[in-house]
Amino acid sequence: MKIVIVGAGKVGYSLAQRLNQDDHDVYIIDRSPERIHNLESTLDVSLVQGNGSDMQLLNEIGMSDVGMFIAVTDSDEVNMLSCAVAKITGVPTTIARVRDTSVADHMDDDTRAKLGVDIFINPEMVTAYELLQILETPSAIDVEDFGQGTVRLMEFKLTEEFPLLGQPLKEIRFPEGVLLVGILRYGEMIIPHGESILQADDSVFFLGLKESVEEVENLWFHNYNAFYKRAVIIGAGLLGRNLTVLLERAGFSVKVIEKNLDRCETLANLVDKAMVINGDGTDFDLLEAEEIADSDVIIA
Repeated sequence: MKIVIVGAGKVGYSLAQRLNQDDHDVYIIDRSPERIHNLESTLDVSLVQGNGSDMQLLNEIGMSDVGMFIAVTDSDEVNMLSCAVAKITGVPTTIARVRDTSVADHMDDDTRAKLGVDIFINPEMVTAYELLQILETPSAIDVEDFGQGTVRLMEFKLTEEFPLLGQPLKEIRFPEGVLLVGILRYGEMIIPHGESILQADDSVFFLGLKESVEEVENLWFHNYNAFYKRAVIIGAGLLGRNLTVLLERAGFSVKVIEKNLDRCETLANLVDKAMVINGDGTDFDLLEAEEIADSDVIIA
């Protein structure tokens, strides 16, 4: 598929690298000649220096066979405008990186269609949700949701105290609707079968309906439950702000430490109970004075 990416920053570079590995025909557009030059020796893609919302430039690239248009510059407005122009040229799927969550939240499907953006992505909010899932399931190493949150994949690390070590899987009764889909042992992924036996230090992967997989955690990993309830966040940038709001809604006690006073004031206006502290997160005296050692988790 021919894919056009507007923006050659970290997100654009990573996207282009991954899509190129999957044998897509990738074009990158960026205003900065320096960024374009830096990519010449690192990526085997077509590089174009210019404005991603310039209709003439897009026509020169040839948009008739473009299957997807992705705008990931640092400007929300540029990304939305670029997608709107691309949609006018007939591109079937447009994706815009929009970091201001209020923009997408206040649009219905009809407005999005008129704007020309099919999908809004917010990497900071995605990361905040990932962190929330991990903190809400402290016994799990990783949590991934699928099917709009109905299906969940959870990874657990087994210790010597795990009660089912040494038993063949065929003798273990898992909650209904749950599958043990993988065992990671010494760096090797094992597809389990009835005779497979769990060992200490294994990482195991359970897949199933969200409620059923959570039942696995309650059955065998309950000693960890309700551990992460007092959180400290270092940094009140976009990610820190998003995470603070999500944690507060989920019932966490949250302290945030941020050096920039304007960021502190912005966050303080978004939350009700979280404590926002203007200070340096590497200041030992400050951390001691705020009793950070009594917290369950620190996220920097």
